[in-house]
Amino acid sequence: MLRLRGEVYVSAAGWAGHLPGPGAHPSLRVQMTGYLQEILGISGIMLVKAFGREGAERQRFAAMNAELRNLEVRQNLIGQWFGTLMSTLQTAGPALMILFGGSRPRHQR
Repeated sequence: MLRLRGEVYVSAAGWAGHLPGPGAHPSLRVQMTGYLQEILGISGIMLVKAFGREGAERQRFAAMNAELRNLEVRQNLIGQWFGTLMSTLQTAGPALMILFGGSRPRHQR
C-alpha cells in the first residue's frame, strides 16, 4: 500500500483490475470455519443424519470449498504475477539508467 498526499491510498491489487477486497477472503474463511464447527460437532452430525441431509450438506460443503479454493488460487496467481513484475522492474530500472546514462555524449570543457 502506498500513501500519496494526505489520505489517498493506492493499493497494488487495485491496479490489477477488479479484485475482491482484503475483507472478502477472511470472511469466507470465517464462514467456512463456522460451518465446519456447526456441522462437524456431535449435535450437528446427529441432526444431519436424523433428517437425512447428508447429500445436501455434502453439496453445500463442496460449493463453499470450491469458492474458497478458487479465491485462494486467484489470490496466489495475482501475487506471483505481481512479484514477477516487481522483480522485473527492479532489474530493468538500473539497467535502463546505465544504458541511457552511458549513451549520452559527454560535454567537453
